[in-house]
Amino acid sequence: MRAPANVLGLALGVSLAVSKHGAAQSSAIAAETDTSRAALAFATAARAATERYRDQSVAIADGYRPIGPAFPGMGEHWVNGAELVRGELAIARPQILEYAPVHGRPALVGVAYAVFVGGSDSAPNFPEGVAGARWHFHSGSVEAESFLHGHHEMMSDAMGPRIAVLHAWIWIDNPAGLFATDNWALPFAELGLAPPRSVSPAAGKALSLATGGEAFLIDALMANTGPAAGDSAKLRATVAMYADRARAWAARHTAPEPPDARAMAELDALWDELWTEIERVASPTGAAKILALKDR
Repeated sequence: MRAPANVLGLALGVSLAVSKHGAAQSSAIAAETDTSRAALAFATAARAATERYRDQSVAIADGYRPIGPAFPGMGEHWVNGAELVRGELAIARPQILEYAPVHGRPALVGVAYAVFVGGSDSAPNFPEGVAGARWHFHSGSVEAESFLHGHHEMMSDAMGPRIAVLHAWIWIDNPAGLFATDNWALPFAELGLAPPRSVSPAAGKALSLATGGEAFLIDALMANTGPAAGDSAKLRATVAMYADRARAWAARHTAPEPPDARAMAELDALWDELWTEIERVASPTGAAKILALKDR
């Protein structure tokens, strides 16, 4: 279908187990309930087609441009406007590339397929024959739909022209699965830590405070709640304090093996404690708006 201008504007605003050289690991497939040959074939074909985009200069030459912020659980989105407008889904031509800093350098960590849909349209049947594909929809800014709310939840039931998006973590393992929307192994990879086989969203978000998530969370709080000036300074100081705690946690877990269950529980607790402190320092009005967002 042809994209309305306002939705096109939205689209263009969309906003580890990784080896030393960034090679994908086969366990990304094993994390899915569907471990079929079809899923493996899809991942293999997608990696072969996007191998060249590990060099960002090649991505730029082919029309990809960075759009929006770097998301804590997804990295930076590079959108190909021509492919998006074309409206065709093909394994070899993802509309979005996702990059994150790994080993101090930008690394291709995944891709996303995107297509415009009408209000009554369902998720596309792509890739064909592969179970577990988790399409979700966007009809508002990605910043407003991410991190606090859960990237795939807030606007998934909105009607009207939307963008259907499917993430595929073909260049870095995702403990939640090949097609899961958020990849909370990314903060571990960015810090040079080995991610465990299972990472809760709370633990991933807590650790991301040490990898750019601090600024992202502050911006999200300001954008979603509009707290009074007095709240703003207190909230910034609170998030900064917990970002320091996340960095201290990372400094204590530099062993080559993944952190154990006790260490991961510390991250879960850090995230919960952060929100308790946010509630304490915010005004009653600000706290009500903020806490309404926490678990959405």
